[in-house]
Parts: sequence; structure tokens; C-alpha cells
Amino acid sequence: MRKLLTPLAISCLLFSVPAPAVAQLGTGVSGYSSAPLEGSNRDYWYMIRQLGYCLPVRKSEESLAFLATEPGSREESKAWKKLFSSRVRNPCMQNFVRASIVRGHVRGSIAEALFLRKMKSGKPIASFNTKSPVVVNNIYDFGQCYVANHFKKAHAMLSETKVATKGELQFVKEIAVDFGPCLPAGRDVRVDPTNVRYALAEALYKSTLQTSPSSSQDADEEARFVACLDEKAPEMIQSLRDAPSEEAFENRLKSALEVCPADEETMSMGRLFRELNARRQDDPDA
Repeated sequence: MRKLLTPLAISCLLFSVPAPAVAQLGTGVSGYSSAPLEGSNRDYWYMIRQLGYCLPVRKSEESLAFLATEPGSREESKAWKKLFSSRVRNPCMQNFVRASIVRGHVRGSIAEALFLRKMKSGKPIASFNTKSPVVVNNIYDFGQCYVANHFKKAHAMLSETKVATKGELQFVKEIAVDFGPCLPAGRDVRVDPTNVRYALAEALYKSTLQTSPSSSQDADEEARFVACLDEKAPEMIQSLRDAPSEEAFENRLKSALEVCPADEETMSMGRLFRELNARRQDDPDA
């Protein structure tokens, strides 16, 4: 039997709002759901979305290491400092102030961007690791539990809504009826839709990390592709690394694949970015 959340652990799911919208959370569980009004804190959420796309491209190894840590741990703090080192200007920060960023939002945004990119590769959902946790101790366990039981709905939330919008709020209200088995029965909770979103995003991203016999062979695909570019069109490597937006990156990758054909469906974006960044270190003019 799944253990209930402790009061301390539940606190990460709770938050107070002046006039929350009531949402039914499933049998024996009721609660509230709210989100910032669309347009409020717009610059903040825009930057969070941009960081989610930019960091895995510009600081691939640091981003993956950050997501690999336990939330709230000392290791996460160390990984955070490397991700936003004060000694080296982070190109993804633009004019934003690091002190005002919520660490959990960055985790979720990076995870969301990496997962959605993985879904574009066409990898079969059946190959994803979507096991439910035995014990739900925190919001990340909640995310893993929900994804294990409602993968498609979790995916739809990321692909059909944007963070901190009315659309996100409405989506959470619609799927809240499924939350019950992943929340403490018989207790009232206040659900922050954006926290839910990013818990699902991290669980979805981690479901793609399941190793398979072909993983070593797949890893060679990115190395071969980048090596080919280095030989035939080295300027394309920098062009991919410096893509200003996801759309620009997709267009440039398409052009690069015409020069060096590769199996895009088997390529991991994380491994591809590591190969691209490795070429930067090898370039004496970088």
C-alpha cells in the first residue's frame, strides 16, 4: 500500500491564494487550483521558458548534471552553482537576475524542453520507463506516479499549454480528477498548476532515460554526425550551438542533416549537444 505524504512533504504541494478556483481532485480528495493571471509576471515566465530551451544547448553537461541531482540536496546546490557560475557569464541569462529565479522552475523548464524534443524523435512510448514509485514522499514522486498512470495526459499538458497561463490552469482543473491515487486521501490540498506541470515534466523527462541495448549504438550516431559536420561544414556546428530559438535550431539541424545524413529518430539531443560543445573545446579559436 502506498504511504501517505507527511505534512512536511505535503507543503511542497500547498500554496495560498486569495480566491482559488475549486477543483475536484478525485475520490476522497478535494482541493483548489490557481495560477498567475495570463500576462502577470510575463517577463519572468518568458525567461524561464527560454532558459529551458537555451541551457541544454549552451550548457548541456551542466544542465543534465543538474537534473540528475535530488531536488533540495547539497548536490543540487553544487550543480546549480556550476550552471550559473558567477565567474563565467551565462549566455542564457541575458539581462535577467539569477537571484530572482526559483530553482524548481528551472529544473522543470529544462526537463520540459528535453522531453518535448525527445518526443519529436518518434521514440516509441512503450520504451519509456514509467514505473510508479512505491512511496510518494514529495511532489516529484507525485509527478512520477501520475505519469506512470496517465502518460498521454501529462504529455498533452506540456504540448498543448504554456507555463503560468489560463490554459495551464484549465488543463490542471480538467485532469485533477485523476490526482487522487497520487495524493494523500482524505486531506485537502492546494495545488499550484505550475508546480504540477514541472513535476510532470521532470517525470516525463526521466522516463526517457531508460537504457536499452541499442543505447551505445545510438550514442555513436551523434558522434558520427558531428564528426561529419566537422569535416564537411564546420561552420554548421557553431550555427547549431548558437541557434537563438528552438525553431531556428530545428531549421539549422534540418540543413545539417542534408549535408550529413543521420538517423534523427535515434539521436539524443543531450548527447548531440555534448558532441557539439566538445567541438568548441577542440577549436583553438573558440
